[in-house]
Amino acid sequence: MPSTHWLTSIALATCSMGALAAHAQPRNPVAFEELAHLGDFNPLERRGEPVIGAIRTYTLPFCDNDTDNLGGGGRDWTIAPDTCMKVSTSTSFQIFKVPQCANGTQALLARYEGRDCNYGEITFDGGLVEVADSDLYKCQTVGPRNYTVDEEHASLASFGFYCDGRQSERPLDDDKSKAKKGSVSMNVCPNAAGETRRAPTWEHPAPDECVVALSGWQASIYKAAVCENGKPSRLAKWTTNRFCEGKYDSIEEITDDMIDSCILISAEKHGAMSFYCNGAGLGWALPSKQSVLLLASFWITALAGSALI
Repeated sequence: MPSTHWLTSIALATCSMGALAAHAQPRNPVAFEELAHLGDFNPLERRGEPVIGAIRTYTLPFCDNDTDNLGGGGRDWTIAPDTCMKVSTSTSFQIFKVPQCANGTQALLARYEGRDCNYGEITFDGGLVEVADSDLYKCQTVGPRNYTVDEEHASLASFGFYCDGRQSERPLDDDKSKAKKGSVSMNVCPNAAGETRRAPTWEHPAPDECVVALSGWQASIYKAAVCENGKPSRLAKWTTNRFCEGKYDSIEEITDDMIDSCILISAEKHGAMSFYCNGAGLGWALPSKQSVLLLASFWITALAGSALI
């Protein structure tokens, strides 16, 4: 029978190995509790280097330990300037201490498109925000509604604290296309007869993608598509065919006044529309899947109605 001393040694060794294994799994940024012994003093301040900040993240938008059961409550982190936090890490957070830049100034809160802080590029207005003292300990939502009323920024996917900017190279195979899909509904607005027959649905067509427009129905544009070169698309209409074949019947710039308004595409015949950039592929590719389903639903309803007559 093994001695008690031998069993004790095995137990101690096992515990030590477990502790080393746990310590060997770094978290980025470093967990706040691992440096909690520093308190308000940070030795980096003496060397003119960036000063680490502190935040607490939550998986739910309430900043509430009691209701945040998905993540086991809030999680504390230290975060250095110009490091990246993915939105998937949390949907809300509190700032306890704002990181400080090497020159002694306070870092700015930066919000980015893309999950790698957009390779350091801030692409929308209001992307950099100064954190006031009154913002400390308040619940901040990661979503853009906390900072802007412009829903175009719904692609926010990461954040950090900005000093010199995050440096990260884009993948070599990135074609750097700036194209973005638009959003449009063909049944939010009433038809020419003032009827709304279906629950509102939205399509998200890419630039130069065909969208079916039933006769008399109006389009409501929520967001215009963006072309590959970063320029805004234009609204092209076909009033005599529903497959965007041939040259469009009309084309116009999409102004702010047109957003969320009701735009008639074709009054008498089934037509089509597109967020037009260069027209590549139009007339050759099938309309969007939702457009095909909408058209099929129309014909099924029409046939069912005629069968009852």
